[in-house]
Amino acid sequence: MTHRQRILADRLIAVPAAFLFNGIARLLGRWMKRDHSIASSNVNRIVVAKLIGMGSILQATPLLNALKQRYPDATITFVTMRSNREFVNRLSCVDEVLVLDDRNAFAMAVSTVQTIAALIRRRADLYFDLELYSAFASLLALWAVTRIRIGFYRHSVAFKNGIYTHLVYFNTRMPVRQLYLQLGRVVGVPSGQPELTGPIRIDNGERSAVRHILTGSPGWQPHEPYIVVNPNASDLLLERRWPAEYFIDTLRQFALHGHQVALIGNDVEFPYVQSLFDRLPPDVRLRVTNDTGPMYMAVALQCPTVCLFGPAHPEHYGQDLVLPGQDGRFGASWSES
Repeated sequence: MTHRQRILADRLIAVPAAFLFNGIARLLGRWMKRDHSIASSNVNRIVVAKLIGMGSILQATPLLNALKQRYPDATITFVTMRSNREFVNRLSCVDEVLVLDDRNAFAMAVSTVQTIAALIRRRADLYFDLELYSAFASLLALWAVTRIRIGFYRHSVAFKNGIYTHLVYFNTRMPVRQLYLQLGRVVGVPSGQPELTGPIRIDNGERSAVRHILTGSPGWQPHEPYIVVNPNASDLLLERRWPAEYFIDTLRQFALHGHQVALIGNDVEFPYVQSLFDRLPPDVRLRVTNDTGPMYMAVALQCPTVCLFGPAHPEHYGQDLVLPGQDGRFGASWSES
């Protein structure tokens, strides 16, 4: 399923269902009178759900690390889409990953039922929903029957007051990692937590595989430094993608100054990346990114990074960092496109 198909299904199916179940939840809540107290002794399982957005998942690692520190004996289960599973498995602060398979509507329906059943069996104490606009994500939080459910609201809480036990305002003028940490404040995470994203586990075998791929490119100098460029953006917001002509001109300039460049992208993005490559002069052989997942990984891996932002505001998703033992700042430098 594409992002647009998921959005359409959310509006047509999940939103009406959320209003219905919100009312049911409010009635049941008054009758059941569940214990919503929070203490180290009664938090054994924590669920964090971020269904889409690899970059947003990485921005949530300060929250995950803070929860690990606040509840060291609790197990953290992460719920996400199938495309993010490999990435989430690389986060040391996550103990278990539950996956929704969105390859098609049938797989999505089956995996949703399986995930809900798995969440019910785990009897989690805390559920953090990091989505803002998704009614489906809200239903998932409710159907997990978690004792305490924390989520965001922005303009309206029309179908959320009963679904969640605690709601936090989503301020689009704040860095998103700080907003995620505010959810943690609800359950006792103290203020002043580190905002460094990551770490991301990378195996030596994977480093060797990348070197092997690059060495196989004609004219590649394996012992020379290189620049990685990602010219892609997901179909959730293609407006983030810098115009192809600008990328081509930038790549030419890199080559003229003697820099090696590697262009990256996934299988779906390959035709677009290849089209950029084919438009380059014969003496320029490269690969290049925007405000998207690889940018956040580069920052988490402490690589000097330049990112092109727009239409999203850089203060919301950008991040400046200081390398350990150095005074120079680096991070997601930005230009609004």
